[in-house]
Amino acid sequence: MMRHPFPLLAGVMALFAVTACGTDRDATATIRSMQTSASALVGGLKTPTSPAPPARVTRDVLNTITSPVDLVLVEKAGVQGVIGKLGTSGDVETWASIDNLTLSMRDGMILATRGFAGDLMSAQVPRLSQVMKPGQPYTRRYGVLSGDDQIMMQQFDCQTARVGAETITIVDLRFATQRITETCVGPTGAHKNDFWVETGGKLRRSRQWIGESIGFVVVEHLRKNVLKTFLARTAVLAEILY
Repeated sequence: MMRHPFPLLAGVMALFAVTACGTDRDATATIRSMQTSASALVGGLKTPTSPAPPARVTRDVLNTITSPVDLVLVEKAGVQGVIGKLGTSGDVETWASIDNLTLSMRDGMILATRGFAGDLMSAQVPRLSQVMKPGQPYTRRYGVLSGDDQIMMQQFDCQTARVGAETITIVDLRFATQRITETCVGPTGAHKNDFWVETGGKLRRSRQWIGESIGFVVVEHLRKNVLKTFLARTAVLAEILY
């Protein structure tokens, strides 16, 4: 199981924080930013022994965080939490929770998990650009960890269909998206994944099936467009100065 490369502040151990690889020069600043805001974020992804209602993630808190953060809901376990980017290897990003659970994603597509029961050890999945082309069949392949620590390979035949335009709300902000549904058929039956994609090809929300044990995982990208925010603030500053 992964260990955080930096110690966490006392009092936030039951909450989420961002951690980063030792090669990431912004790691310390990222962690401090999340630790400062941790009291307003929700708890870890592991199923709690004594369930308590999570704190609500607010836009005010998110506006104080400069690093990428996602909100994750594990439907079958009934738990949710905020995850932060742990590191990047090529085009694959690994995101982590404070309780040592990780998701590895490419273009928002989940490739692997660690720390869950029945981990997704590896996956061959389509690119987001491929998912956005309805009617073109392709194959997904999953390597899932069994109860006796064996990796079981599963293959699914998939195809997508465009549902249409949908405006979704994520932590008080509305986003115009196109919803795409992916239908996959394999040895365990059929399941449907959903993707909400913004203009320009950014995946804002997804609901992905990653094995019988874990089930469906919903991932929402919480940060609004940083460049747009920077430009807007710059414009306001210019008006004040000039």
